[in-house]
Amino acid sequence: MRSIVILGLVVGLTSCAVVGVTTAVVSTAAKVATVPVKVIGAAVEVVTPDDDKPDDKSDDIRED
Repeated sequence: MRSIVILGLVVGLTSCAVVGVTTAVVSTAAKVATVPVKVIGAAVEVVTPDDDKPDDKSDDIRED
């Protein structure tokens, strides 16, 4: 009887460990996948010009 209880505890704890490891692997994979996206987004932001300041042509048109 005692061995059945111990076997049940071992199986139960093993499944918890598997779930914990799986969660850690999925979390790490998601973080690794987002890093290149953030790097590419930052590079695009550096390369593209700001649209905050008006162009010279738009000032000439408003003066008419």
